[in-house]
Amino acid sequence: MHKPIAIFSANRGYALTSSRTLLIQHFLSSGWNVVLVTADDEERRSLCEMGAHLEPAIFNRGGFSPPIIDAPAKTFFLQAVLSFKLKVLSEIK
Repeated sequence: MHKPIAIFSANRGYALTSSRTLLIQHFLSSGWNVVLVTADDEERRSLCEMGAHLEPAIFNRGGFSPPIIDAPAKTFFLQAVLSFKLKVLSEIK
């Protein structure tokens, strides 16, 4: 059985460690796969050490792209999920 996946995204790791650490810990301890879509920076490392997986991304901080209406953002998140699933499947084989 596959674990459910929770995705957290931010333009830098600090945004996740400063406000989402407890929520991420909850998902991990509840058996979820947690994927971080963020910069590959020092701040995200503590979350990865807890068991979260990184899908590195560089965000343009100059704009706002709500994923509900922005097709490129939807594509980006789908690519992150697919990339993570492919990694998991390759580890099973």
